[in-house]
Amino acid sequence: MAKYSIDTDMLHLLVHSGSRSLGAQYLSDFVQKAQEKEQNSLHGHYGVDTSTDLFKEYIANHDKALNFAVRNRQLIARRMLHQVSEKDAESPNCLMDIHHNFMEKIDFKHVDSLLRARAGPDGKFPKEVPDKEEDSKSQVGWLHRKGATPTTHSPILVIPGSRGTLSYLVEVNPDVDYISGHSLAHGAGRKMMRSKAKSMFHN
Repeated sequence: MAKYSIDTDMLHLLVHSGSRSLGAQYLSDFVQKAQEKEQNSLHGHYGVDTSTDLFKEYIANHDKALNFAVRNRQLIARRMLHQVSEKDAESPNCLMDIHHNFMEKIDFKHVDSLLRARAGPDGKFPKEVPDKEEDSKSQVGWLHRKGATPTTHSPILVIPGSRGTLSYLVEVNPDVDYISGHSLAHGAGRKMMRSKAKSMFHN
């Protein structure tokens, strides 16, 4: 990991946190406003055209939540480092800071290949996809990563473990990451919903 300036003899701090419900509140407000405006509902989800003021308002709030998440992680890191070394807390060396559970505007022309690809005769995936004229055309849209982080923002990523399990530092393979929509799992997941866990462990 030397090429990424990661010293394996050093202790590294991993902070796994987001906007602490702020983003969820912005989304809830957006859905309510879309419903009030009688926008189309597909499978119970309300959406609006990207050219509308309501969408622009949501994206602005969405970006505020992402900024809050960055500052939240920075605050947690500084508080933790202060307990170990005040010097390091004043000038921490952040190797990466990647968002999860967010929307990003991307060009789907590469991701579209996945939709047309199927396993080849040998069972390997994906098989070679023939070039098509539409492949060269831009297909810009919004990708919502739920429980995922982008593989396009950093050459290395972390898959955080749950309490008591390992976390993994992985290297992005740019030749095949389109198979997963340029995304990677942002955590190990949970055995149960938070509400169920609270009901089991809280008196």
